[in-house]
Amino acid sequence: MGEKHKIVCVYLCSILLNIFENQLIMRPPICAICRKRFSPRKANGSGLVYFKLSEEEKARNDRMKEKRMKGHPSGREWFCEEHYSIAQKYNHLTRGEAIPEIKNHKEIQD
Repeated sequence: MGEKHKIVCVYLCSILLNIFENQLIMRPPICAICRKRFSPRKANGSGLVYFKLSEEEKARNDRMKEKRMKGHPSGREWFCEEHYSIAQKYNHLTRGEAIPEIKNHKEIQD
């Protein structure tokens, strides 16, 4: 391996180590209902839905803040364009309460 390759490998390893140490890896956009992968930049009508936080989720988010951890926050879920508008109707519920309701929603069953 040449000297340039060694420098590039060390550089890339340091970037990866920094990412893992700071836990900057977020959950990818995969619909919580149908498991469809999508690009939120390209798909109109898809995105994150912010649900009401349970006490346990609030505590988890607080622990993450205290430890300066980053990651996918509790109470937020990705939804594709087919399920996003339905999921928004249930954002007054916690994630655990909302997901079964969204799955049983009349529009999804038809």
